[in-house]
Amino acid sequence: MGWVVFAAWFMFAWALVDLDRIARERRKLRLRAGMLLYGSDGFESLRKKERPSRLQRLMRLLLRTAPRFSAWGSRIDFASSDADVQRLLLYAGQPLGMTVEQFQGLKILLALLGFLSGLMLMIIGFPFGPLWPVLLPLAGYGGSIYWLRRSADARQDEITRSLSDFLDIMSVTLKAGLPLDRALALVAQGIGGPLREEWEFFLQRLALGHPREQVWGALIARNRSAEFQALIKALIQGHRLGTPVSETFAFHAEQMRRIRREKAKEAAAKAAPKISFVTTLLIVPATMFLFVVLFGLNIARTLGPIFSSQTTAGTP
Repeated sequence: MGWVVFAAWFMFAWALVDLDRIARERRKLRLRAGMLLYGSDGFESLRKKERPSRLQRLMRLLLRTAPRFSAWGSRIDFASSDADVQRLLLYAGQPLGMTVEQFQGLKILLALLGFLSGLMLMIIGFPFGPLWPVLLPLAGYGGSIYWLRRSADARQDEITRSLSDFLDIMSVTLKAGLPLDRALALVAQGIGGPLREEWEFFLQRLALGHPREQVWGALIARNRSAEFQALIKALIQGHRLGTPVSETFAFHAEQMRRIRREKAKEAAAKAAPKISFVTTLLIVPATMFLFVVLFGLNIARTLGPIFSSQTTAGTP
């Protein structure tokens, strides 16, 4: 009975995940249609007006409750000290406007919810019942940290991927005679994504009167993409030495193309051992099994009549 209940809950959770994925795909298609019909301004207006997904609404509900447990989260800081969380939130672009206090409370809240869920599973007789009150709190605590780290890595990878095209467009725009800040504002409107958010942050800080080098330093602190940091450091050096900015962008665009080619070659080189491993682990045993089965069938077909004739001859 317990396995039936477990399978039913598993299928229910799987259906919820699929429904959320379908809803996210529909939102992406709707926003792309707005981008094609109305341009970047229409895309932004639709993005701001779109309804949050069920998962986002659930997360916001949890974030409203999470600060009550933030003191516990700051004390229980395994793999999630305040400094680490602050840095990861910056790298991830502060998803849902999350603060350090909210995240520290969120991981404890998820651990408590995991404990209560595990206790319920044990009471209703799930298989391996005593393990659930131990495993689910650990999953809630560790899953929140894993989600934040994955969000930070995904955002930084997106910045690195979109940087090459951005550099090419900036180089052409600067050579056309536009000043740096105006070119950044113009190009950032068309690229979208986290890279646009970073340049909007840069321009907003400049508009508020912050020193340029201080804002560049803030960009370096907010991102760990090596290519993006190299670009900012080159801009700082060029600003101090008076190097033309268009040359800096053109040089880094060429460097990004070279790095992309090298990464493609590296990925191709790493793919061969993986393919060999899959071939050795799966295809070769399956082929050998097929040969053994065919060999056995041939032997049975050859020797079967002999044994049957002997059996008939020996029968009185």
